[in-house]
Amino acid sequence: MMKIPDPEKLVSVLTERFGIALEGSSGKDAEGHFFDFRPLDLHENEGFSVRTMLGWRSVRSRMEVGKFGAGLLGEMSRSSAEQKGAFAGLARSLEGKHNSIRFRINGIDSDPSRPETWPGNWSSLNLEIERSPVTLEGADEETVGNAVLFLAGGLLGMIVALLRVEEIEETETSQGLPEGAVRRVEVNRYERNRVNRAICISVHGTSCGICGMNFEEIYGEIGRDFIHVHHVVPVSRLGPDYNIDPVRDLVPVCPNCHSMLHRRNPPLDVDELRDMMLGKKRTQDF
Repeated sequence: MMKIPDPEKLVSVLTERFGIALEGSSGKDAEGHFFDFRPLDLHENEGFSVRTMLGWRSVRSRMEVGKFGAGLLGEMSRSSAEQKGAFAGLARSLEGKHNSIRFRINGIDSDPSRPETWPGNWSSLNLEIERSPVTLEGADEETVGNAVLFLAGGLLGMIVALLRVEEIEETETSQGLPEGAVRRVEVNRYERNRVNRAICISVHGTSCGICGMNFEEIYGEIGRDFIHVHHVVPVSRLGPDYNIDPVRDLVPVCPNCHSMLHRRNPPLDVDELRDMMLGKKRTQDF
C-alpha cells in the first residue's frame, strides 16, 4: 500500500515555489486518493482549485473552476503574449514522457502550445494533465509526494502563467555567496518574476545546471526548492518586444555558479562556465 503524504507539506512546497498562499486537503473517493490545492486569496466560487488523483497506474491533475469563475476565465483569455508564451513553453515541456495534456476552450479541443489558435473569449475551460503508466503501489511518502508535486505543480504553473501575479521586489545581492564574495549578482525582472522561476524549476528541477549541486540533497528539507535561476541570453541583447520563455530562456543555477556567470560583462555562457569547471576538475584529477 502506498504511503500518503501530509497535504500540508505539499502545500508548503507549492506556496514557496509560486509565491501564492494555498490551502490543501486530501481524501479518497471511487477514483482513489486525491489532493486538492486552492489559492486562499480567491473565493472558492470565483477562483479555482487543482485536484490531483492517484489512480491505478496513473496520476492526473485537473483544474476545477468555481461556479462563478467567469471573471477568472476572462482574465486568463486576456493574458499577454508573454504570459501565453510561458504557458505554451511549459505545456511543450510537459507533453510526452508519459504525460498528456487535455486543453479544451469553450468545449473545443485546443493546442496548448499554439496560443495564436486559441479563441479570444473563454466561457469554459477544461485543463488537465495525466501521467501514465506510473506505478505507486507500495511507494513511500516521498515518492508519492514527488509524483503529486510534479503534476500539480505543472498544472498550477500553467494556470498562474495566465494570471496576474506580483513580482518579487527584492534584488539578489551577495547573500548566500561564498565567504568574501563582494560582487553583486544582477537579477533582471525575468529571473525575479516568481512565475517564471516556478515554471523553470518545475521543468528543469532544482539541481544546478552547471555544477549539479542540489541543496535538498545536501541540507535536507530546509534546502528543498532552493536555487537561483539565470537568463541564458543577456537582457541587453534582447529587443523591447521580447517575450520570455521560462523553459528555454532560464536555467537553474546555484548561487556560486550564478556569481561566477556574472564575473564578466556580458555574463559568461552557461556551457562556457561548465566547461571551465570540468576542465579544472580534470586538471586536478590528473
